[in-house]
Amino acid sequence: MKRFKNILYVIADGVGPEHALARALTLAHNNQARLSVLAVLTAPPANEPVQETIARIERALKVRLAAHHDCCALRIEVRVGALAREALREIEQHGHDLVINPAQPPERLERFLGGDDRQLLRNSPCPVWLMQPRERDNYDNILLALDYDPAQPDSIDTPLNRRLLTLAGSLALSDFAALHLVHVWDAPAELLFRVWSDAPDHSPRDYVESERIRHRRGLEALNMMLREILGTEAHDYLAPRLHLPRGLATEQVRLLAGQLDADLVVMGTAARRGLTGLLIGNTVESILDQPPCSVLAVRP
Repeated sequence: MKRFKNILYVIADGVGPEHALARALTLAHNNQARLSVLAVLTAPPANEPVQETIARIERALKVRLAAHHDCCALRIEVRVGALAREALREIEQHGHDLVINPAQPPERLERFLGGDDRQLLRNSPCPVWLMQPRERDNYDNILLALDYDPAQPDSIDTPLNRRLLTLAGSLALSDFAALHLVHVWDAPAELLFRVWSDAPDHSPRDYVESERIRHRRGLEALNMMLREILGTEAHDYLAPRLHLPRGLATEQVRLLAGQLDADLVVMGTAARRGLTGLLIGNTVESILDQPPCSVLAVRP
């Protein structure tokens, strides 16, 4: 199972929400990992000297974390600058393997999806966990979005898919959560079959069903890969549920997350271009809009 060793919790202009810090502390404790808390002062107040603001934030963080030093190795730092730049610099300097960033509340969604956040998502070499304001102490449902092309067998067993399976499986086991594997598919040539087929009521239907079966087999292969990663006993305990909605990933992942009342969506930040590829901007935005849930984004 995946075990994090060096976690970064990064916040802007303060000490951050209690739920996100609690999750970071729990992860660090359960993984026996080091936790670095980086507070980035992006907008120094006009009525207080910068050094006094930094000292005040440091004191608040030390008080808040005083009871947790025995649970994990803690480091606190306050910097002035842009959140993404300072977080990426910290990751480069200290080799973090996970970064946790509390998301903005829904009314500040436009700011959350601004330049700093996109830079962090696109450029972080380690997974980025965006935690929503309604974060729960324990997850009930984790949704893992997987992307592949059944016409290209080597697109199924990839380092990214293995990394996603490992992360989602480990988190589901640690939270005793239900794990859902989803792959969004489509049958792009259906219209051509309907226009050119001599049997329009039969051939298009056969084509669509054959495409669905091909995509289903790919998802089943990934589920078997998860069994290999976790071990039979752990996999059978999780009993992952497979979902194969048809349509656009940006719509279907969001809809399924809502139907399942998902607490976390795990997904790659880059995938195949085209009808069903997961594109980070639209997909993350749609998931964080309605209903809000946390997202763990992983680069290839």
